[in-house]
Amino acid sequence: MLDGLGLKVKQAFLMAQCEDLPYAEIANRLGVSRRCVDNYLSRAMVHCCLLLP
Repeated sequence: MLDGLGLKVKQAFLMAQCEDLPYAEIANRLGVSRRCVDNYLSRAMVHCCLLLP
C-alpha cells in the first residue's frame, strides 16, 4: 500500500502510525521541519485513501 510514496513520506507515515511518535520527533529524526512532516503525512493519507475500494 505504501509503494509509490517517497522514502521520507513512507518513513514519516510509519513513525506516526506504528511508533506513535509526535510530529516534532518525526521531524527531528528525519532532519526536516514540522511543516514537512505535516505535508508528508497528508500525502501518505491521500495515497492510502485513493487505494481503498
